[in-house]
Amino acid sequence: MFKSQNIRISVENILGNIIAFAPFGFLLSVLTDRMNKFKFVILSSFILSLVFEIIQLLTALGDFDVDDILLNVLGAVLGYLFYQIFTRFMKK
Repeated sequence: MFKSQNIRISVENILGNIIAFAPFGFLLSVLTDRMNKFKFVILSSFILSLVFEIIQLLTALGDFDVDDILLNVLGAVLGYLFYQIFTRFMKK
């Protein structure tokens, strides 16, 4: 029972972090006119996620977790990829 509950919590954590930042990657792509949006999305999502983690560390409202940063950046990249697919579909 405990093993299945731990797996469920892990999956919720992973998907929650990815899903939380996917809209950020999509909207950042929509709102910016930068030539290299991909690097901008990665850097911006990394910085924002790092700020969140530092706030959690300093306020003791959560745990500083490098995995969260990586998963948040992954979510933003998936949002960026969805933006790319969406814009190509809309052009056709």
